[in-house]
Amino acid sequence: MKALFVLPTAAIAALVLGFEPGARGASTPAPTTAEAQAEAIQKYPELGKAGSAFNVEFVSRVERYRKEKPEFFTNAAWPLTLADEVGESAKAAPAGQAPGKAVVADDARPEIEFKVLLIIKRESDTYSPLFLPIRARMTDAEVANARRCFEIETPDMVHEITHGKVRFVPTVLISEKPLRIFDRHRLDSAEYYPPELLDEIYPLIKPGDFDSVGYYFLHYDAGSGYKIPRMGYGVGGFDTAHALGMFAINCTPRLNPRDEVFLHEWMHGLDGFYWNKSGVKLPKGTLHGAADHGYREKPWHAGDTFRGWMEWYRDYFNREIREGDQFAGLGDAAWQYGPMRLEAPKLAANYRAVNLPTGTYPAWVYELMKGDLSDAVLGPPLLEKRLDPGDITKASEIWHLETWDAKAGTKAQIAAEDGGTFVIDSPAPNDAAVLRTAPLEAYRNYMFSAEVRTEGVEIDQKGGQYAVNLYAGDSTSTRNLAGTTSWTSIVLPFTTGAKPDACRLKLAVGGVGSVAHGRAFFKNVQVRKVGYPAADLEPP
Repeated sequence: MKALFVLPTAAIAALVLGFEPGARGASTPAPTTAEAQAEAIQKYPELGKAGSAFNVEFVSRVERYRKEKPEFFTNAAWPLTLADEVGESAKAAPAGQAPGKAVVADDARPEIEFKVLLIIKRESDTYSPLFLPIRARMTDAEVANARRCFEIETPDMVHEITHGKVRFVPTVLISEKPLRIFDRHRLDSAEYYPPELLDEIYPLIKPGDFDSVGYYFLHYDAGSGYKIPRMGYGVGGFDTAHALGMFAINCTPRLNPRDEVFLHEWMHGLDGFYWNKSGVKLPKGTLHGAADHGYREKPWHAGDTFRGWMEWYRDYFNREIREGDQFAGLGDAAWQYGPMRLEAPKLAANYRAVNLPTGTYPAWVYELMKGDLSDAVLGPPLLEKRLDPGDITKASEIWHLETWDAKAGTKAQIAAEDGGTFVIDSPAPNDAAVLRTAPLEAYRNYMFSAEVRTEGVEIDQKGGQYAVNLYAGDSTSTRNLAGTTSWTSIVLPFTTGAKPDACRLKLAVGGVGSVAHGRAFFKNVQVRKVGYPAADLEPP
């Protein structure tokens, strides 16, 4: 079995905790910080082992100090200082405790421990007979956010809501193999293909090493802005053939580290394993029954920026969800059967490689994703060829104005030149657009395009990414125009979901978290069906 390497937690903490932009006491780490990290790991090897007592105590103190004394992290040598503190507490351990192990203060001794592997697919280079290609690579920040959420926050959440009775032990593998396949049986979603995940773990683990495994992957193309529709944030379940919980999470660029997504999708695997065990009664609606049982979203703690379902998950884990005169959930009735991994060695014969589907796109599809339509196979234009001049307001019938700030003085109109040119004049910071829906087909690939020029466009919001862009559904063009520019062609591929009549087409100045001002012009605005798959352009 190949070893699964994880980044030293000290390094992770320094990257995403101690020096998080905007955090209290945050500052740019001096070069000696890396030296302190390396020295801490060298002095205390247990620190580099995810799930070790030393590692768990170190992470716990980082979280506590971050809240109680953020000034601690202004010292570049804090990783070594903190590791020494944990080491000192280890010396005071009760007789018989292994040397070098820290004392971990739990509310109760864990009754059950689940080992969970997350494979971060840093790259995607996909093929699908249904969707257009995804070629992208996660940023270091996206990887760091996912790691913090999975390795630090999720175990902490599980510990808190179970009072230490359940232990979530995380391991992370950064895979350099690009994600290749989406489940072709899902027309409406960027859902991972389970055989690909299983095929990846066969050489790396043996049956019984983990209770659950999951993917964190990209479902959008960095070059074009194309996104495959997704039904939800993630998906999870239990594979009886391998006694293995399986889940997958779509990468979110601004993932809140307190997000519950890893907790939720992992818990679907618990449901699948324990639901039919004698004495276990899960609530109606299982994990998605929170609202029906009277639970509501709220912050986990006062001051949290993330709202979630902490009380629901707490009662679910502890079998305290009331249904009539009974209680439902997991709890001791489930834990008596042990974790899922205990059953996996019996199914070792099923842990074998399979033949994965293969295929290639026509060359013109990749060129279309780059904005080159010279060889693209496209259907006829679907929008009006000519537009009547006039003002565009919120009440306009086809194209209408949408603004974030109605008092910012934004105006829009269709000018007479070139058969109708859209003009958005936004003199003050705003997220403004003219938009419409169009009669499109479900589960089809389209191209939204326009020629665009700008006058004095500037992004006003710190950290903003969008100046002048096209939007189609969840997809956003990456050719972002700012300043003053000449006419420029922008092409945005997109795929419709189950309700294409709800797909919004937008010509915009600014965006969410990116208010901007200036003037933008759009002409030759058009939507055309993409001839991939080829049958999409054939008559019914």
